[in-house]
Parts: sequence; structure tokens; C-alpha cells
Amino acid sequence: KGRTISLNTDLNFTDREENGFLLAKNSFYDNTGLLIRLDNIDQRKVNKQNGSTVNATASYTEPLWKNTFLILNYKLNVTQNDAERNTYNKSSNGKYDEINDSLSNHFIFNTLGHTGAFNIRYNVKKFNFAIGTGIGTVNYRMTDIRKGKNQDIRFNNFLPAVSLNFTPKQQRRMSFSYNGSTKNPTLTQIQPLIDNTDPLNITVGNPNLQQSFVHNLNLRASDYKVLKSRSIFFNVNYTSTDQAISNNSFVDSLGRRVNQSINVDGNFNLRGSLGYGFDIIPSLNFNIDAGPRINRYVNYVNGQRNETRNTATNISLNMGYWADKKINFWMNFDANYNHSVSSIRPDVATNYWSYNYNSNVEFRFKKQKFYWSWNAEFNLYQKTADFAGVNNVYLVNTTLRKVLGKDDKWETKLYVNDIFNQNLGINRNISSNFISETTSQNIQRYFMVSLVYNFSKNGKPSSMGF
Repeated sequence: KGRTISLNTDLNFTDREENGFLLAKNSFYDNTGLLIRLDNIDQRKVNKQNGSTVNATASYTEPLWKNTFLILNYKLNVTQNDAERNTYNKSSNGKYDEINDSLSNHFIFNTLGHTGAFNIRYNVKKFNFAIGTGIGTVNYRMTDIRKGKNQDIRFNNFLPAVSLNFTPKQQRRMSFSYNGSTKNPTLTQIQPLIDNTDPLNITVGNPNLQQSFVHNLNLRASDYKVLKSRSIFFNVNYTSTDQAISNNSFVDSLGRRVNQSINVDGNFNLRGSLGYGFDIIPSLNFNIDAGPRINRYVNYVNGQRNETRNTATNISLNMGYWADKKINFWMNFDANYNHSVSSIRPDVATNYWSYNYNSNVEFRFKKQKFYWSWNAEFNLYQKTADFAGVNNVYLVNTTLRKVLGKDDKWETKLYVNDIFNQNLGINRNISSNFISETTSQNIQRYFMVSLVYNFSKNGKPSSMGF
């Protein structure tokens, strides 16, 4: 009793080809405004990449004595990546037939990883506890085809794990867990290639990157009263990374930013939340939660170590009304206060508020078999000295749905996306001495009409639209 064995395998394959052109004209000036260099780039980019990933796991559970179990785990990870990226300059004959050796590379990056672990688990009605450790080993094999250079690196790590769960009552739970895990660099980070796709922000691969080790600690508690629909929850999560993959950037003599991935120590992330929920009236539920988020990000800027400390406070309010009546709705409002300062410029701090609002309401006319729903999402960002523009987004969608037929299997729908035609993607990034706000164009207003047929299979509803 209690003996189990399980086997799982996951296979992934990729095969990608890209063919494009880079046309750019950049002018560089000195401090007096005198033009010192003019760069005209006219290149063809041909990229080929294929890869495969195999993940296989085996787990065996053996009961040792009453309420105590031995769990053995083994994991195999095999990845193979073959990437050839070529840049061709335009020659005097008008053809792109001159290969640029400094911007071209053919690189093979294969990894082979084995992980073996054991855990002892003790389980009774209100309490279960597990502790164990594992040993992980991974081998990097890197081959630079054109340079004829091979490199093999092996990493070995202990992978401890511990968890504790306590359930004093059926709807009251407390838990604690810690585990260690590893993270490999990506092919893009490790391939020894100069990428000038953005001529003013050049990326250089780093074949000397090492594996990162992540510590993850989590503490949570919750209490729920069914009859009163009252809930309380608490959660704290902390992660820190040894040999984290970060960024080393410097500005060259022409003002171009050159970036390369490197390993650093000192990165961590801490977040917590405390929440409370209850029914205002039957079927109308209200929840509030709040919590801080603190993280430290280490990188290098012009050869100088920099620590960026970000602190944020989040307050979230949500309300929902769920009943099989004429109207259902839910809404969520988030307010976030962000503060960031770097060790390179401790005299300059970035502070701003951001707000997000989501809601959905559905009107039901059951006798007429007609349903009308509205969805809204508003994103607002406080103006600052760094972000002086107004980049708020008000996105509203609506759906009209009519059920047809005696058996209610047919539906006709009219959907309108982004009624006010304002959909934008906005991302604020604060890192070291670099602050940016990126605005991207998203799919805006469109109309869609659909006819849907609903059918049942094995008692589970599904739908097909055409």
C-alpha cells in the first residue's frame, strides 16, 4: 500500500529560418556638435536555427513504515541547438555576397543534465513533512564551427528541498517550502556573436557564462469560512540567485551601447501579500489585498558594479456578483507605487504611481435568449520628469450573443474589439542608470461576426465556431 512508480517524457523540436535586411543611417557628433562619423549600413541577415529538447523523469515511492515514505526521483535533460547566423554586406555589383566575418557565426550548444534526488515524507491527517536532497550535474558542449574551437564545461550542484504543511482545520492551512534549482543560459546569451540588429545597441554573446543556482523560499497561510464566505490569506516569497545571468554594458567612443550577458551575485526578489475577502450580501463578494515587493538587480555599467533597488507597494480591490439572474459582473482595481534608485546615481530616484482597472458585466435576457457583455481595461501611468507624456490606455470591448434553436445549440455573436480605438502596449523599464518607456502598437478596433454550434461529448460541453 502506497507504492507508486511514474514515468514522464516531454519532447520539443524547433526549426526556424529567417531572412531579412538591415538598412540604417547613423550620424555621430562630438561634444561641440561636429559630425565625426557617418555610418551607412546595408546588410542582409540569414539565420538558421534548429534544436531539440528531451525531458524525462522517473519517480518511485516506497512505504517505509506507517505514514512514512521514501521518494526517489531521476530526471534527464538533453538539449541540442545548432545556430548559424550570417551577415552579408552589399558588394559593388549590388548583390549581398560579401560575408561579414565579425557579424557571422555557426555555433552548436548542447547540454546533458542528470538529476537524482531522494525525499523522506511523513504524512498524517493534519500534518505532512518532507525533506531531502539531490545531486545535479550538467555538461555544456560548445562548438564554434568556423573557428574549429570546442569547449566542455561541467557543473555539479546539491539540490536541497524541504516542505511542511499543517491543516489544523479543514479550511485552515499553513505551509512552508524551500528548494534549490538551476538555470542554464540561453543560446542567444552564450553564442559568441556580435548582433548589430539595433546599430546603437549592440549585443555580444558570452561563451563563458556559467549555470545559475536559484534559492526559492515560500511561506503561506489561509483560512476560509464556507458559510460566511469569508477568507483570509497571507503569502511571502523570497528568491535569490547565485551566479545570476545579468548584463554588462558600456558606451563606446561613438556613443553606442554595447551589451553582454555576465554572471553576478547579489540578485534577490522578495514579495508578500495579505488579503481579506467576504460577502457583502449573498453572491456579492469583495476582496482586498496589499503587499510590498522588493528586489535588487546587479549589473555592470562602464566597468562599474551597480545595484538597482526597486521597491513597490500594491493595493488590489476586487468585487464580483455571481448569480443566475439578469446581471453578473466582476471588477478589479490595482494601484502600484514604484520607487527605484541605483548605486551609480543614488541622488536620483524614480517614483511614480500606476493604476490598472479591469471589469466585465453581462446582461442576461433569458426569455429572449439574448446576452450582452462589456469588458473594460484601463491602464494609467503617473507623469514624472522622466515620463512627461500622457500614455494612458482605455480599452473597451463588447459582445452581443443570441442563442438560436429549440435545443439552444446554435449561437450568433457580434464582437467589437477596442471600441475607442486606443489599444497600446506600454512598458516602463528602470534598470541601473537606464530608464525607458516603450510604446507599441497593438491590434485596435475591429468587428467580428461568428456562428457557433455547441455540442456535447462524454457529458462535457464544447463549441465550434465558423
